[in-house]
Amino acid sequence: MLGPPAGTQLQNAVESRHDVLVYSTDALPELGLIMYVHTDAVCTDFTAKLVDVHPNGNAYNLCAGILGRNYQPAVNDGQVPIKIEIDLWPRSNVLMKEHKIRLEVSSSNFPRYDRNPNTGQFIPEATKTVSAKQTVFHSNLLPSH
Repeated sequence: MLGPPAGTQLQNAVESRHDVLVYSTDALPELGLIMYVHTDAVCTDFTAKLVDVHPNGNAYNLCAGILGRNYQPAVNDGQVPIKIEIDLWPRSNVLMKEHKIRLEVSSSNFPRYDRNPNTGQFIPEATKTVSAKQTVFHSNLLPSH
């Protein structure tokens, strides 16, 4: 439609008619990632990125999230999984026919987010970095999703 009635319009009156069938999903949850992880670092990041994969294989980022936090060494020594949640920040995208959605999980997303030295030091003043061994668990008991 062109002119003043164009655009988004309230549909409740149309949907209440006896000649219109209406199908609705349950309320959609926030988009995020729940993972069961282990790290040997005192403080580290986990990142997630939602990606639109085109039919030719090109992959374009849609949105991303990060969780940086401290981990208790005593818990980590026993390889005890820790549940973490990463919010995938606001996004809007139309997925075209034959496109795929991909999830990338990492321990960094530089330069979008600052590097984490994995030492627990104040990041802007940190001069030493250490490698962190990260584990993401996937099982019936630890359903990362």
